[in-house]
Amino acid sequence: MTTRLNNSKTDALERIRLFSGLNDLASRFLANAAQMASLKRNEYLVRRDGPADCFFVVVQGRVEVSLSADSGFHKVVEIAGPGDQIGEAMMFCGGNHLIDARAITSVNYLWLSKEDCLQAIVLDPTFAVKLLEAMSGRFVTLLADIKATNCLSARERIYQFLLTEPREGNWVRLSVTKGTIASMLGIAKETLSRELQRLSSDGLIRVEGSRIELFDPPAAARPCPNLKRGLES
Repeated sequence: MTTRLNNSKTDALERIRLFSGLNDLASRFLANAAQMASLKRNEYLVRRDGPADCFFVVVQGRVEVSLSADSGFHKVVEIAGPGDQIGEAMMFCGGNHLIDARAITSVNYLWLSKEDCLQAIVLDPTFAVKLLEAMSGRFVTLLADIKATNCLSARERIYQFLLTEPREGNWVRLSVTKGTIASMLGIAKETLSRELQRLSSDGLIRVEGSRIELFDPPAAARPCPNLKRGLES
């Protein structure tokens, strides 16, 4: 079992962009320091107000990152997938987490303590650059989301979301619930369903269950065109 876990961790470190391309000292250090673990669907990786003393990288599966309050407020901020980081900004800031992070599928992930993260940066400053690139990309994406919420109609937000989702040809497969998508876009679930029907009636999309075909889709505007997400190919 231990050998199999170690092999999985080594394979994950080689595939994740954050850890790839580092010098031998840093790579060997991270191979020992990084820990691999798993979650079942609906288990929490991070809870609001929990200690932010490490950060996480998704290896397999998807994690819903959200903001919440005791008043009942709940807002999905992003869906993190393979190669995405969670919690590093709060780790560097100190204090406790502002977010909840819940597995919406079974999840394998790596985690690294703040102390070990700082040591890896000492061994290879490239690691710091990679962390900054990822954090900057998420910050700019968040600004773009705020702009969309305040400047675009619900219909425009939904269509832009579909354009930026991974596609096979012109087909998008919705891998999260409509409620989650609606929360991300700042609209009601009923509005999402209604606008999808209107987009279909206008000949822009075709809906088949969780699959949506886009007809003659334009290129999606991306706030961080040079930022690569996911795993190394």
